[in-house]
This record gives sequence, structure tokens and C-alpha cells, in this order.
Amino acid sequence: GHPWLTCALPVTCCCLPGNDLFQALAKAGRLYPRFDSPDKAIVSASDDSAVLILADTYPAGRTALPASLLEQADQKRLRLYLEYPADLPGIACPPPRTAVWERGVVVAPVFCKDLRPGRLLAFHGCQFLPVSATNVWIAGAKVAGYDTAVYGLPAESFPILFEVPQRRWLVSTTKLSQFVAGRYAPLQDWLRVWEGILDHLAPS
Repeated sequence: GHPWLTCALPVTCCCLPGNDLFQALAKAGRLYPRFDSPDKAIVSASDDSAVLILADTYPAGRTALPASLLEQADQKRLRLYLEYPADLPGIACPPPRTAVWERGVVVAPVFCKDLRPGRLLAFHGCQFLPVSATNVWIAGAKVAGYDTAVYGLPAESFPILFEVPQRRWLVSTTKLSQFVAGRYAPLQDWLRVWEGILDHLAPS
């Protein structure tokens, strides 16, 4: 197995048992607490830990996260990974779009040395929310290049993964946790993406 999968992480998951990420962790022998609803996951999580709220109703349904629940997470100092949200306080979440020519582009130098800014990622036919955000880690855009965006980001790009530092959130505008079923490529690079996400959420 990949070495990052065997680290003991203070993580609580909100997902179905068959979620790709949860299955990958389980196969590595890490059976983290799992709940079917965000409220149960946040209530049950230990203070100062991480909660992954994964979008298992994607693409038909977006993840409902009441503001009161997110406030409760803030009070417990939880670090959240949120997928495909229906709404977020202070962030407009427009109706989803379907990626046609867009590919993922690593924007921030937050991953390992093999996943530097400009690296291209494929998320075949994904639906994403065309939000406006700063602190973008991965963007979606129509770009030229085989494995690197040779001309950089174009004028139009959309956040796929971004950080909300003042709220301790990482937000994905699509379902990144279906990296196996969605045939995301290159698979090794998507493992590095998840390594970076987990390292940020649960650095211990």
C-alpha cells in the first residue's frame, strides 16, 4: 500500500461504506469512524480533529451543510474537508456545470515535489460548482499541454479545490473522493493530491 495510507490520522468520515477514499483507507487497515450524516460526524468528532464530508449523492444531490452545523464545527476547532456543497456561509454556490474540455491544474505549491503548480489532472466528465474563491489549490480550466499547462492558466478558470483559512475548511467543488470509480488520472497523482489533503487536515 501507499505509505500515507498507513499513518494514524485523527479523522472522522461522513460517507457511504463504499466511498473510494474510505475503502482505500480501510484496505490499508485504517477503519476510521464513519457516519451517514454530517451532523453525526461533527458531533462525534474529537475536538481539534479532522472531518471529511464526502459527496455520496453526487452528481444528483449536493451536500447540505446548515450554517449552525458549521458553527458547531468551528467551536470544536475541527478542520473540515467539504465536497460539492449546496451552500456555504459567505460563499455563493451556483448551479453545477459539467466539465467538457476542462482539466484540473495544480495551482498552489502545497503538494509534494512531484505535484508542482502547472501539473495537469484528469477528472473525466465531472460536475463542478463555478464558485469564486481565493487560496485555490487546484483549478479547472481549458489548457494546452500533455501533463503540464504549458501556457499557464487562461483568463477563465474555476476553483476545484480551495482553502478557506479563517474557517479551517478545504472545499472541493466536485467529488474528488471518487478517484477510482471516476477513473481520475494519473492515479498516482491523485494519490498525491489526497496525501496533501490529509496532511493538511491531520498533520499528525
